[in-house]
Amino acid sequence: MRRDLRVLALLAGCGHPSSPDTGDPLLTFPFEVSAKPVDAIPTVLRVTWTADLADVTASWVEFGTDTTYGQDAPTDLSDPTHTTLLLGSAPGTEVHLRVRAETPDGRYASDDVAVTTGPAPASLPNLVVEEPGGRRGFEGLVTSLVAYPAAVILDPLGNYVWWHEAEQTAYGGTIPGGAGVVLGRTRLSQDGREILYSYTNVEAEEDNAVTHVSLDGTLRGETPIPYGHHDFVDLEDGTIAYLAYDPRTLDGEEVLGDALREVTPDGTLREVWNAWDHYTYTGFEGPDPGYGWPHANAIDWMPDENLYLVSFYALTAILAIDRDTGETRWTAGGAQSDYSWNGSTALFTAQHQFQWADGRLLVFINSGFGAQNQAHVVEYALDHAAGTATETWRYEPAEPINCVNLGDVEQLGNGDVLVTFSTAGSIQEIDADGVVQWQLLADIGGALGYLTPEGDLNGRRD
Repeated sequence: MRRDLRVLALLAGCGHPSSPDTGDPLLTFPFEVSAKPVDAIPTVLRVTWTADLADVTASWVEFGTDTTYGQDAPTDLSDPTHTTLLLGSAPGTEVHLRVRAETPDGRYASDDVAVTTGPAPASLPNLVVEEPGGRRGFEGLVTSLVAYPAAVILDPLGNYVWWHEAEQTAYGGTIPGGAGVVLGRTRLSQDGREILYSYTNVEAEEDNAVTHVSLDGTLRGETPIPYGHHDFVDLEDGTIAYLAYDPRTLDGEEVLGDALREVTPDGTLREVWNAWDHYTYTGFEGPDPGYGWPHANAIDWMPDENLYLVSFYALTAILAIDRDTGETRWTAGGAQSDYSWNGSTALFTAQHQFQWADGRLLVFINSGFGAQNQAHVVEYALDHAAGTATETWRYEPAEPINCVNLGDVEQLGNGDVLVTFSTAGSIQEIDADGVVQWQLLADIGGALGYLTPEGDLNGRRD
């Protein structure tokens, strides 16, 4: 699911909403507070506290780079150690924090505690941020370093504030970012308690999986996604929907068909949709038959409409698939398109990630293999009744960017559009006039996976 921009409030400095100011005095109280970086990710701080306070009704930790704090994270009062993880601080930064608590008798605060975060791994590619337009509409980014590989969270200054250096445990041992198997998708879980990631362009193997990592960097296990590849989404009940190869042999040739499947937390598998039931294979017309047919490459979940949206590279189409019935509600692009633009159903080619909202389809189109066009973004307004697609916006970088794999696009809350030129190692925030407001550039080795502006990591944990 592509969530609305519930930006990483831990990075924005607003965090979990604090208790309203009742006008009661804030009392200093002798809390016993311990705060230190966690071993796996030393930018994440583990705070524990105790205090001789009865009937605590609410508690949280305020933190920031000085004693004005500005960010906060709630305490789980059911945990007797009152442990809170603080995310979002940059490497090598002195962080100030204090514990706040409320009881029927008053509002309390601990003394200030200062602790310094540790460094990010030197092996992570260097990132440079430029702000030519002087504004931005986001406060944090969840993504992958594709070939390194690592799942990461970045702040607006290009700092790594969370990372997990991945091991290819599900596919035959550790890889050093090679062997043609790379990270494609990293997500914050729906409950905000862990980071999920998977590999892309993997072989058609039964033991593929989504890896779960806790926010303190501890591996929590894997969810098997047999024959999974490219992309997945997690639903609020913990179900994971994913793109799965369905290889079949036709006239002695193995063809990697595609299916949309779900796996529930108890491991139950269900097939929602299968390309073999809806399309006839007439040969692969893409850049490389090894990439599969119809080459599904991106998925979104639209809970309000009970729809999965799936991009199929070789079909040059994006399909809206009913979760319950498996029926295709509509198709944009390709031979079976329900919409045409200037008399043609060829709306795009080499498309990857996209965003569907308010009747508009925003699509990232990469350079492809041997394609003449450079990577760009196009937006269509889809009229279901008239069967038309009207191009409403297009962005082509003034200096062409070659992005042959992946690529992502997301409209931000301020109306700007965030564009990820994945294999070029570049992210740009573009305003409505196509002017770059903010951009990130990565050194060699900094190719990026699909990207998600996310919610409040500190505030969404119970």
